[in-house]
Amino acid sequence: MIKLKDILKELEYGEKLFADPSYGTSSGRYQNLIKQMYDGETEPDTDEENSLFLKLKDYIKQNKWYNDTTKELDDLLKLKAKFPRMLDPASEVEGNMVYRGTNLPPKKIMELIEGKKGEWGDRDDKIFNISSILYSRNKSGYISYTTKSYVAVQFAFSNFIDDKSWPVVVGVPYNEIADRALLHPDFAIDLGGYGEDEFLVKGNDMPMEELRVYEYDLFLDKFNR
Repeated sequence: MIKLKDILKELEYGEKLFADPSYGTSSGRYQNLIKQMYDGETEPDTDEENSLFLKLKDYIKQNKWYNDTTKELDDLLKLKAKFPRMLDPASEVEGNMVYRGTNLPPKKIMELIEGKKGEWGDRDDKIFNISSILYSRNKSGYISYTTKSYVAVQFAFSNFIDDKSWPVVVGVPYNEIADRALLHPDFAIDLGGYGEDEFLVKGNDMPMEELRVYEYDLFLDKFNR
């Protein structure tokens, strides 16, 4: 049986994950995290561990993604069960639905909702129950989700530029992506100082069960011809 110590040695991350003494001085939140996870004990990070820690911070703070981040996150996935407070988002998921805000071509939206009635939401949106798989244009190897639908709405509208695409929120059952999910939303706050209830999922496929189309009446006026 492979022991955790052996796995960590193989991945060159030491015996405690992201527990370098210098991190504990960066914020009160991180000091509390080290206390919770390791009873306040620290351990100098390996070079590889420190590199990944800084890359995660750059992603959370600046949305900056490095070429080798994807492979390093693949390695980190193997440690999720051992460090759930840092790496497993499951405890923050309410119910079983998580969300991704994005923009879709109007033609694609019309195809998806054709023949479906839908129900009105509370943000001038219409919610459709649709079982389908969408694919992100993101080529990094991981895409972000949030546990909160209102955060996904903000993200969808922040990327809305013109009528070539339209803001939507995709609802995905967490159990469909749980084995690929990485990064506890609170750990993202520990890293970046603020949070969007965000976590990452390996791959670019979204096994959708719910589609929320915003500014729905305006959408139909423009494109239902």
